[in-house]
Amino acid sequence: MTKGRTFPPVLPSCPNHYSEGGVEVIDIIRAKLTPKEFEGHCRANVLKYVFRYPDKGGLRDLDKAIQYLAWLRECVEDQQFQPVKMTPISQKDQATLREAIKRMRAEK
Repeated sequence: MTKGRTFPPVLPSCPNHYSEGGVEVIDIIRAKLTPKEFEGHCRANVLKYVFRYPDKGGLRDLDKAIQYLAWLRECVEDQQFQPVKMTPISQKDQATLREAIKRMRAEK
């Protein structure tokens, strides 16, 4: 069983397809990725759910972000996991990202 399931009490009705065969998908992902890859997976999902909550999943997406943040915290706390250093995004890439977000919101 994955650590961190008690904080927060997220997704009380977790769909059965996430635990096919008695194994949860997150546990398979953790087993298949290196520690740094799993840390990146968690970080990416925190960002995804935080950025999309106003337009898509609301509080449920914030709960998902909190769950991924809890898993990320576990990664950092475990001695076997080394934090991944963040690389700053260039101003050009920031502008490109802002434009992409504007286009996505305009398409709605």
